Amino acid sequence: MKKIACLILFFLALRLHALDFYPPYWYTDFHTRTLQLIVHGEAISGSTDWKSLSSEVLLDSVHTPQNRHYRILYLVIDPSFSTDSFALVYRSGKKKHTCYYTLRNEARWEPTSPNEHDLIYQIMLHRFANGNPNNDLPGTSNPHDPAVRRLGGNLPGVIDRLEYLQGLGANVVWLNSVYESRKAPDSAYDDAVTDHYRLDPELGGPEDYLRLKLELESRRMKLIKDMAFSQVSDHHLFYSDLIDSSFFHWWSPFTQGPFRASVMMDPYASETEKRRFERGWLDQHLPRLNTNNPHLQAFLIQQTLWWVQQFRLNGLHIGDYASSGMDFMKLWQETVVQEFPGLFVFGDIREDRTAIPNWFGKQPEHDGPLFLSLSDFPLSQALRKSFMEDYGWNTGLARVYHTLSEDDPYGNAGRRVTFIDNHYLPRAFGVFGEDTLKLQSALSMLLTLRGIPCLYDGTEQLMTSEGNDVSPPEAYPDTGTYRIIQALSQLRAEHPAFDSDARFIQFIPRNHTYVYMREKDGRGILVLCNANQENNEVQLLDFPEFYEATARTAGMKLSLQGVELNRNAVFYLDPYEVVVIEW
Repeated sequence: MKKIACLILFFLALRLHALDFYPPYWYTDFHTRTLQLIVHGEAISGSTDWKSLSSEVLLDSVHTPQNRHYRILYLVIDPSFSTDSFALVYRSGKKKHTCYYTLRNEARWEPTSPNEHDLIYQIMLHRFANGNPNNDLPGTSNPHDPAVRRLGGNLPGVIDRLEYLQGLGANVVWLNSVYESRKAPDSAYDDAVTDHYRLDPELGGPEDYLRLKLELESRRMKLIKDMAFSQVSDHHLFYSDLIDSSFFHWWSPFTQGPFRASVMMDPYASETEKRRFERGWLDQHLPRLNTNNPHLQAFLIQQTLWWVQQFRLNGLHIGDYASSGMDFMKLWQETVVQEFPGLFVFGDIREDRTAIPNWFGKQPEHDGPLFLSLSDFPLSQALRKSFMEDYGWNTGLARVYHTLSEDDPYGNAGRRVTFIDNHYLPRAFGVFGEDTLKLQSALSMLLTLRGIPCLYDGTEQLMTSEGNDVSPPEAYPDTGTYRIIQALSQLRAEHPAFDSDARFIQFIPRNHTYVYMREKDGRGILVLCNANQENNEVQLLDFPEFYEATARTAGMKLSLQGVELNRNAVFYLDPYEVVVIEW
């Protein structure tokens, strides 16, 4: 009995003195030499006299939040640091305790950004493909349970389907959230982060994520990760063992935000509604983070740097950009871009009117928020409505024309991420009344317009539901839609008309027809779009810039059909047809 009692006491002591570090380890090659280290554990409740035993790591300050289970350390790492760990000591009562922290000496990652020649493929990872059924968690893979909405998809499944994606022409993989998360049964939101430094175990382990990245690099493909800054799950450690009340926004009674980003630019906005937008919770299980807290700011910035370095990311997507706090977003991006200048970053402003994302996307010289790119919701809605409503001064294809005509206030619109559907919107094929021709025409425009096009997983296979699709990629047929995407993505990858400095010209829509062209160094494309229910005649002579650009062209052809033609041709476009001409 004594032995058993001693063993119990021994393991209790081990548990008592177990410490968690955030980040779990760090890298020494960052320009920023200061490391914030959050230490958590019951053993440090009464700790004092924290010191670094390394002459190359200076302990600059120690902060004790309201919950004494935490200490927030700020350390300065000397550039000459060359070992793989260092020791920290602290006093608890009359005893001294030592803990060790790992530093990795590896060169800073230099990411290559996606560009206008690329095609992004957005994957809802939980449902995409199950490459390892052994890691399915009990009760989490029931497609008929709306409270779960997880179908066993994981990182090995994505690795298994890379050949399919590459064959389609996609060379950038964007995975929706891979953070460890826990969705409450009565919550409508899946993205409930419980640990900013852990992968969701149902998706795989760190070794799977790194293997995916290495497989992508071997195929010259790129990887984008979702980030989350405005809220966490109520199971997140910082909330469940509350680190400090100042890390969160609090309401009594519970208050949701209005979710309209326009309130931030509205000169007549209610201050109460503006405060609700900045501080309101998404739902009762998603506490709203106070991104004005400097300790939380450092934590969120560091976890970003850690993920980019650890998994060699090429880009980041911020779905909650508008609600993450503009001051914090400026600080976040200034730091991240300093460390990874080639990193691609884009955020969501889920508004259809161009003025609102233009305001959020203004560059610093316009005294607006600092940001690199945005998801192009206005163009998405314009494309979706172009084939669903009658042509008019401001309707039908004229919506695309007007949307693009308002690009200039934003700046580099070529870096916007364009799409016709995504995880926020009903499937485009369903919106088009399951009309394959309309979907193919909208995709043809998406793949030839300005911006970096993004394809939502399953759109190429005519999926119609709003998100809980169950068809695995191995069952996908080789559809005509697939082949159109394949052909135009190849054109986009190789043709100089999609260079960032190529000329883009659009012509005023007339007679239900919208025409635009891209051209560089004597090579280009012309796109003819008919949104009419009847045939339309188009004469190429009616577009002077096209005629001038092709004056010395040896020949041109229809991109999808491969048919040669001359520049005096007259086209008879079928209803809802889009034609791409290249030279």
